[in-house]
Formats: sequence, structure tokens, C-alpha cells
Amino acid sequence: MVPMNTHTTAAALGRNSMSVPGTLSSRLSDNDTVTNTITVGTGPFGVAVTPDGNTAYVANYESGSVSILDTATGTVTKTITAGLRPTGVAITPDGSTAYVTNAESNSVSRIDTATGTVTKTIAVGLRPAGVAVTPDGSTVYAANSGSGSVSRINTATGTVTKTITVDSTPVGVAVTPDGRTAYVTNNGSGSVSRIDTATGTVTKTITVDSEPFGVAITPNGSTAYVTNYRSGSVSVIDTTAGTVTKTITVGSGPWGVAVTPDESTVYVANTRSDSVSRIDAATGTVTKTITVGTWPLGVAITSDGNTAYITNYRSGSVSVIGAPRPTPNPTPSQGALIATASSTASTTSSANANAASAAADSHANAAAAVNGVATAQAATVSTVPRDASASSSANAASTAAQVSSNGDRSSHTNRTASAVGTPNATVTSQAAATTSAPAAYELADSGANPIIPLGAVAVFLLAGLTLLLHSRHTQCEAKPVRVHTPN
Repeated sequence: MVPMNTHTTAAALGRNSMSVPGTLSSRLSDNDTVTNTITVGTGPFGVAVTPDGNTAYVANYESGSVSILDTATGTVTKTITAGLRPTGVAITPDGSTAYVTNAESNSVSRIDTATGTVTKTIAVGLRPAGVAVTPDGSTVYAANSGSGSVSRINTATGTVTKTITVDSTPVGVAVTPDGRTAYVTNNGSGSVSRIDTATGTVTKTITVDSEPFGVAITPNGSTAYVTNYRSGSVSVIDTTAGTVTKTITVGSGPWGVAVTPDESTVYVANTRSDSVSRIDAATGTVTKTITVGTWPLGVAITSDGNTAYITNYRSGSVSVIGAPRPTPNPTPSQGALIATASSTASTTSSANANAASAAADSHANAAAAVNGVATAQAATVSTVPRDASASSSANAASTAAQVSSNGDRSSHTNRTASAVGTPNATVTSQAAATTSAPAAYELADSGANPIIPLGAVAVFLLAGLTLLLHSRHTQCEAKPVRVHTPN
């Protein structure tokens, strides 16, 4: 059972908003259901997600360990032994280091995220709970609930450079995105201490509701949200004025709190009601209550705003709200699409050309020769450039010209027309197939109507066909063909 006296509280669990630069979009509120439940160690308390969103770190209070979660697969990839009663966890903005407070060891474990090993144990005050890292990654602040102080740690040396006195039982801590101010919740005195990080002094003490625990700051630094365990509420603080502007009623025993990267939504873990309250930041109202595991404590949201991770102390699990990070499916490259289109056009054009060459000595064969050009053009009309259309027109005109200018009135004229039409169709269709896809993009980008080039081609083809038929008619008048009728 999680200790409920003032000496074992923790706050600011899983706050990772300071690692999210700027204003980002958030789609978490569109998928507010528990999509997965991950079993971790005993008594999971604090949780934090790496800036890239690939990994989550969970401090297991009862088992003295830290679970490393792969957010893509939703599985525990490694369990690291920490100090006694690990409580809070925070990750540096570059994702290289995790810091975990150990309540009964009076220390902070420094973990190398690349190797998953504890590289140093730093002694701090009594019963450290909440922990936060400055945006530049140079300093860590640990709230010491048992000694009424905050330890300031230099991350380069791994040593405490200053101890700042605050009010009774400090548990939660968060740093503004500009790194100039730290906010510490004092559970025993119902207040929040505002610390100037440059001087390491308390500049103001803000009164909130009963037994404040968690604290989270919006990415723009204008607002701080503080959970009040005993009051079942959240205090909204204007960081510029240093005053409470609104108090929002949530579930029973609110503990951890986190804000989405786009600042539109706040999520609060309600320990005694086994739920998470979703708050609309603009209206300051609860828009949804989500059922999770037993005794939820910590809350962390990924930097893309798509997923929230909730630690369930008594269930020994982590509830995943939203959608797991998707693995994109490979899509065909543009080159593959062009090759496919070209191959298809070439096959169709070859078939049409063969049909044209099959014509031998009749009016139908002559028409088939011209149709070979038209069919090949139609097969690739969606991908043929304007110059290819012009080529088809020229080829058709050339065919007609050769037929009409030939002085031979014999049936050999028909074979010549078919022969001329066949290579023209083949060459035209090959050119269209070779430049098919790029031409389509060019035509689409130009804003031209693909029907207009097709109409022009049809006009020229019909003109050529008319000349060809006229030639055949002339042949018939000059030298009639002897027809043999059956006896």
C-alpha cells in the first residue's frame, strides 16, 4: 500500500513538458481510451518519457527498480536496480540521462539511457520525492520532503551546488521552459514556493488548496497546474502574477498532472477514484473521466501529444491512453510507379501496333493502320506530354500524304499505307511510354486540360483517314477491281 503520510509523498510525477519546444499539435484527446496496460515492477510511482517518445521510464517504489518501456511495442525491455523507494523520475532534454529520486536512500540515481546503467548516486536531502531538469539540461532540482528543502544539482559534476529552504514537506517540482523559475509544491503547508533559479532564492509563496502534490507548467510558461490531494481539486496559477486564477474540481485524491504540448489539455491522475480527469485548458472544465488501474499516481505525455502514460501503484502497471506510436508502412517509390506505368503503356502500344501491321490490302486494313496510332495514343492519353500528341498528329498526316501522293493506283498503295502507319504508331507509342509519368506530372502542374490535346489528335486522325478513303475511292474509279462471282 502506498504510504499516505506527509513523509512519503511525491509529485510532479512524469512531468516532461519542458522538453517540448514551441507549440505542437496534439491528437491525444481524440483517442482518450486505454489502449494498453503494461505490467511493470511493484508499486510504480513516477513516470517520464524521452523527448523522442521512444522510451518511458517508470520508478517502482516497492521493488526498488526502474522499468524501461519500449513505447512502440508496449513492453518492458529492461529493469534497472535503483536505490530504496524510487519515487520521481525526470529525463534530460537530449534524452541521454534519467534522474530518479530514492525516498529512503536520500539520494538521486543518475542513469545512462544508452546503456541502461546507474552511473552515479548523488546524496541529497531527506526523503526526496519530485525531480525536474532545466531545459538546458545543466541543472536538476530535487524536492526533499523530509527536510523542507530543494537540492540543486549540477549535471556536469553530479554534485549538489545549493540547498534551498522552502515550506513544509516539499514534494513536487517543475521548471519553466525558459529555465528562470522553479515551482515547488509544499504538501504540509498548502502552498507553492516560486524559486528564482539564477539566485536560488524563494521570491514568492502562493497559497493553494489542501495538500498539494503534483505541478506542471504549460510549454509557454504562462500557467502552472497544481493538484490538491485532500481537496480533490486543481489550482490554476498565473505565473506572471503569481496568483491562483481558478480552482477546478476533479476526482478523488488527485496526484500527478501533465499538460499536452499544444497546451490545450491537462491530464490529472485521481488516486482514490482510479481515474484520470481530462481538463480543457481553455475553459477550465473537466471534459472526460477515464478509468485506469488501481491507485494511479504518475502522468507523462509524449512530445507529439499522442499518448499518455499513467502509473497504477496498486495494480503494478502502466495504463496507455491514446494510440501506440505507429510504424509506417513502406510505399512504392516514384520510380517504381513510373516503371510500372511505362511498362503497361508499352505493352498496350505494342499490341495496337501489331494489330495495325496485320492489315494487308483493304479499306479496313488502311483504317486499322490509322486506328493503330489512335489506339496507342488513347492508351497513354493520361500520361503523354503535349509534344507526343503533336508527334501523333504529324505521323497521321504523313501517312495520309504518302497515300495521296503515290501515283500507283494498284492495291499496293494500301499495303504501303499500312506499312507507313505501322512504324509511325510504334514509334509514337514508344515515345509516349518512355516519358509517360513525368509528362503526366508536367501536364497536371501546367493546369492544361488533357481532353484538349486528345481532341486535337482526333481531328488530325480523322483528316488523315478522310484523305486515305478518298485515295481508295479514286483507285476504284480509275481501275475497277474484277470481281469473280460464283457460277
